[in-house]
Amino acid sequence: DQNIYGHQHPLFAYRLNEAGEIYRTLGQVDHAIKLHQQALSINQSFSIKPNLIARNYSQLGKAYQDKKDTEQAIFYFSKALDVVKATYSKNHPMVAIYYGNLGYAWLTSQQYKKAMDAYQQALNITQKNYGIKHREVADLLRNIGLIYEIQGNYKKAVKYFSQSLNIAKAIYGENSPKVTMYMDKLGYALNQLEHSQQAVFYHQQALKIDQQAYGEKHANVARDYSHLASALAKLGRVDEASKLHKRALDIDLAIRGGANLYTARDLNNLGKSLKHLGKLKESVVYQEKALLIDKQLLGKEHQNIAIKKNNLGVDLYTIGKTDKAKKYLSEAVELSHTVTPPKAHKITENMKRLEANLLIEKQESAAVINK
Repeated sequence: DQNIYGHQHPLFAYRLNEAGEIYRTLGQVDHAIKLHQQALSINQSFSIKPNLIARNYSQLGKAYQDKKDTEQAIFYFSKALDVVKATYSKNHPMVAIYYGNLGYAWLTSQQYKKAMDAYQQALNITQKNYGIKHREVADLLRNIGLIYEIQGNYKKAVKYFSQSLNIAKAIYGENSPKVTMYMDKLGYALNQLEHSQQAVFYHQQALKIDQQAYGEKHANVARDYSHLASALAKLGRVDEASKLHKRALDIDLAIRGGANLYTARDLNNLGKSLKHLGKLKESVVYQEKALLIDKQLLGKEHQNIAIKKNNLGVDLYTIGKTDKAKKYLSEAVELSHTVTPPKAHKITENMKRLEANLLIEKQESAAVINK
């Protein structure tokens, strides 16, 4: 195309965008961004169709999303949405798609109100075009439920996850592996509400379907084991839970390797199970391994880091490692702005309790010396 039309032609821009997508899937995001920017410049100079400009903006947004540069991702997804809103009617399906893209960018940047607004807009438009029984409706309901879950509003999360599961079952069939991610989200939220027996039901269903569809060594099966184990632990079946967490860890290590968020999840959950079994020293080892991975992948300022440091601080104090406990709890307090207010309060209270206990120990030690 370059030889025929030159390097400033829309067909050459099309090829640049194709190449950019390939580089993005290969993980070479910076090169992908360079190609998409070059394509955008060509398309803008030719006053090409607005929908192609919007697509170009969206490709840049996705590339920056992969780069974890949420600010730039939001910028380009917003530009794309502005173009399609100016081009199509307000209830056009394309507008819903670009609202969904922007919603995901707001979600990953932890700006949950804006994410909710974008997803709600996308949901309203999609329902007007396709009705309730549609794949996009199921996905948007699940995404809204996810925001409520992150915010700790599990009742609302259950409502949206339940709706999304019912739609997914109607579309794909009750035993399709495509429904298990919806079952998983509903089971997880129910477990947080202490409806653990119901949670076990959904996680067992998901596990059975995924095992039949994929065999044992699959990411979905590891997820199902992990969340089923957490529900069983809340029912007091800790020994079973510990074995299932170990099984999830073994699968994730086999298919994903060591340094990923799923392995971190399994390590942390196995640590929790060992704690409930009274094996606190072993538990701390697994929790610290999970924390190390999270810090590498999420950065130091993330809610997961705050929560894990809080838990480690409490457990380390229990086994007599006071200095390390104080260090973790102090760092958790500094990160408490990243978590929901109830969790932030809990972190602060744990720090106060540790300081009070240390003061009592110091006074008791001084009294013994004086005697």
